[in-house]
Amino acid sequence: MDKNHDVNYFWVNQGSNFRKELNDGILCSPQRDKRGSDKYKLMRDLHIGDIIINYKKPEIVAFSEVLEEAYINENDDYEVKLKYTLLDKPIKKEEFKKRLGSIEKVQQILSNINNIPFDKNFNVNLGYLFNINKEIFDLIFNNNPILSLKWWEIAAIAMYKEDPNREYKPAEVLKLEFVKKSIELKNVKNPSIATELRECSDDISSNYKRKNRNYFLRNGEFYKLSEEGKNYIQKNLRLFINNNNYKLNHSKNIILYGPPGTGKTYNTVIKVMEIINDKKYDSVDAELYKDLKKQFDNLKKQGQIEFVTFHQSYSYEEFVEGIKPYIPEWGTVEENNRFIGQDGILKKICNSAKTTIEGNFEKIYSQFIEEIDENYEFKTKKGSFKIRVNDNDGLTIRTGDNFEKETCGTITKEQIKNQTFTSLGRKQKLEAITKYLKEKYGLTFSTSIAVKPHILIIDEINRGDVSKIFGELITLIEEDKRIGKEHQMTVTLPYSREPFGVPNNLYIIGTMNTADRSIALLDTALRRRFDFEEMMPKPELLRGKDIEGVDLEQLLTKINDRIKNEYDRDHQIGHSYLMEVENKEQLERAYKNRILPLLNEYFYNDIDSVAKILNCKPNDISSKENWFNVLKEAQKPTKKENEQ
Repeated sequence: MDKNHDVNYFWVNQGSNFRKELNDGILCSPQRDKRGSDKYKLMRDLHIGDIIINYKKPEIVAFSEVLEEAYINENDDYEVKLKYTLLDKPIKKEEFKKRLGSIEKVQQILSNINNIPFDKNFNVNLGYLFNINKEIFDLIFNNNPILSLKWWEIAAIAMYKEDPNREYKPAEVLKLEFVKKSIELKNVKNPSIATELRECSDDISSNYKRKNRNYFLRNGEFYKLSEEGKNYIQKNLRLFINNNNYKLNHSKNIILYGPPGTGKTYNTVIKVMEIINDKKYDSVDAELYKDLKKQFDNLKKQGQIEFVTFHQSYSYEEFVEGIKPYIPEWGTVEENNRFIGQDGILKKICNSAKTTIEGNFEKIYSQFIEEIDENYEFKTKKGSFKIRVNDNDGLTIRTGDNFEKETCGTITKEQIKNQTFTSLGRKQKLEAITKYLKEKYGLTFSTSIAVKPHILIIDEINRGDVSKIFGELITLIEEDKRIGKEHQMTVTLPYSREPFGVPNNLYIIGTMNTADRSIALLDTALRRRFDFEEMMPKPELLRGKDIEGVDLEQLLTKINDRIKNEYDRDHQIGHSYLMEVENKEQLERAYKNRILPLLNEYFYNDIDSVAKILNCKPNDISSKENWFNVLKEAQKPTKKENEQ
């Protein structure tokens, strides 16, 4: 994102062009309409980092970020490169109207804007591009999903996040952070938490149930989440578990990009731990970073985080799976060459992430239905029953005299796996079967479906041949193609012939050095499937560092300003080259061993160009003793800069 201007927000009506523009990653319009009116002039106001709400009648279908300034394409039209984020569920008019409130409220928020997207009846105005602001964007996307939650859902989420196994009084629930935030957003003076807890609970003292939704277990005045309550949250409310307000803060595919030395690797650790800890780290000092890095290293050892670096010869066989020579002992020669099928790093971490989601259920259930004796009798409080495995791998319940009368229908495999039931009688049978699976086979149900993400870090992602390395899996990493999502997809892998899909709890974070390759040159398939977060030099982090008259903030600012003018913004010098500099000796080492070699590389050892960047004469650079005076001059504006 371009830090030289504030982020501006827009609304665009795309209509029938949306799908094509989404696929191409662009926004496109004529320069003028048929009457010659400059109605598309706001296209010229779009700058890198600006945010657009994408409306395709009759609903909001996406939002997007501007990647490049507007330009004139070969058809003489305006064109802007965008990074689209397609919504899992489009926001219809009635929904965004509800989130925005009254039209008077919208008009007040946008009082300094002449042409807004809505008329007095909240219909979307005719037109193309409209100015809005962050407050409107936040009302539509950030906080307002909470407004659609029922109070029992809010209480359940709050209890789950705090401690899913603890008992709470209603007054304690009211004090939990998520509940307090919801009360504020809903503008409720007297929330009925106690009533909602009671009406959705299985009261073990009086068996009080009104709504037959046993999301809480009640013991007198104390409540705790039931297994059904936990499962409901895990299955349906991942948005609110992962992030209290805006699920897209944790995109599944992210690339951190920028010039060398801008802290991409450093920020990768922070980004990973934000996902792991479900927490935003706005300010990270040395002490906190040390703690986060320790957590990061421990999780890497456990296999929850994997790291790989792409390079020119890196291949699909290394990344996904392939056939490789088998060497029992390094340095030995085998008479008969042997080969072995080997999983790559992506397949390994996907399988690890899937195991987190499924626990050991699949393996045990398969063994169970093969071995279960139809004569085995399960006992409940209300009697006994037997089971028979049916054609769908579910269980048919047999009850009555001699267990011949089948009166209870079936229990499906998914009901056992997800611990869901439709009646109290069915619940008792489900519990009896589950108890048998736990005692005989050691079944465990994972409680970390939504809270144990796995992360694959791909360093230097632009150095590899992405289409060759990912192969057919480039489609499977899309958020809506992940396992468990609406349009989930699997493929048959070419070597093992195994079915394969990418789990929804896998995050991919790439880093990209723009000095090696501009994002404009990236594979289109990669650009469309990743969110790109720009990381530019931050000279302000050097503020206050003065080495005997050399102001490091001013030095880096001036050098980068000249690089942008003489080369481009992708080849600037990052602040990390000077972050550890505390004295003249360290400054000399940073200049001679890092900054000067980098400038020589950028300008192909053209001494005149390098001298221009450093505001000195070519002979000054070749003089090893004169380096400090070179930096003193480099921090000063040139005559031309002074004139401007």
